[in-house]
Amino acid sequence: MAGNICMAAILTMAGVVVQAWQDSSAGGGECKIDEDSQTPQIDPYEVDKIKATFSRGGECKIDEKSQHVVSFLQTKLQVKQTTPQIDLYEVDKIKATFSPSVGTYLVSQPSAASAPSATEKCFNASSWLEKFANEPSWHKYSQGDQDAVLSSLFSAHHLGTTDKFFVEFGWPDHDFRTSYGNGKFLKQHRGFNNYLLLDGSGKNDRIHKHQRFVAADTIVGIFDEFQVPKEADYVSVDIDSCDLWQFFAVTKKYRPRVMTVEYNSNYALGDYSTLRCAAPREPGAYAWEDDNIYGASLSAIELAAQVRGYSLVYVTPKLDAFLVRSDLLCKGSAVPKESFSTATNLQIHGEYSGKYGPKSKLVVDFKKWLAKQADH
Repeated sequence: MAGNICMAAILTMAGVVVQAWQDSSAGGGECKIDEDSQTPQIDPYEVDKIKATFSRGGECKIDEKSQHVVSFLQTKLQVKQTTPQIDLYEVDKIKATFSPSVGTYLVSQPSAASAPSATEKCFNASSWLEKFANEPSWHKYSQGDQDAVLSSLFSAHHLGTTDKFFVEFGWPDHDFRTSYGNGKFLKQHRGFNNYLLLDGSGKNDRIHKHQRFVAADTIVGIFDEFQVPKEADYVSVDIDSCDLWQFFAVTKKYRPRVMTVEYNSNYALGDYSTLRCAAPREPGAYAWEDDNIYGASLSAIELAAQVRGYSLVYVTPKLDAFLVRSDLLCKGSAVPKESFSTATNLQIHGEYSGKYGPKSKLVVDFKKWLAKQADH
């Protein structure tokens, strides 16, 4: 076949190679798309928008009108490439210091109705941590070692599973091809199903992703709307801002077996700082800009967990706190928060610029806030 390839327009964007070909033997030629199977990938609809602009003449082109699409995809690629990945060697060094026997620990006692009976299997959090902390870290999709942690926690030797449903809010991807969310490994390799995905930036009905503004005063209503199981196996909270308040609100009614909550590793252990999140919908409300006041400290999250009957069992350094419902733990096996002190006071973000007002107006001490609620 003579001269079967003419001028080619090749765009490599987020793992999809868009290649325009002209086949002279077909008379006039047609521009076609070859999609590389590598991840992350762009949604085919976005590819089609570019494909439709290729000319059928002797040369394949992208017209000026579609240039904004190209710029959008290049921006999207840049965002994906700059997603923070935690060095697993660094994770190993930190988690090797986690000790299940440091300090003392007081945890909310489960009710007699919800506590495991003598014949039921319980989760020995201390024994699990002692073993897991000495295993090499790994991940397949997650930013840190969350894939390894969840795989271990939900194994039959430890917590096991019930419904294999998971919910994630703060899920920015269009589909699972580009996702680095904590639920992806569970879905792809452990038979879990994504019951509900939430984000403010878009929706995809095919994967149960819905666009909602998630706030402390809306999250329970959203769970009610989509009839989320009361005790789903796993719920992930990762919104870079009001994470503690989302956890605190949803666990008043819903009781997932395992939850992860993003924490702010810039704060030291014993610092109970969290964003106040008094008016998250108001114009000019705080939005994270790679500063060091987002979310909540590990101590604040652990205290909120105690109040809601959850126990801190692990921390992926710089990323997530892992919480297991306390009634699932074996008596006396809870892990003190001091075990994870080396995952705190890690200065990885810049100072807050003051853009959204004084820090003192945006950040509150959660421990003091709780005390005031008790006084009322």
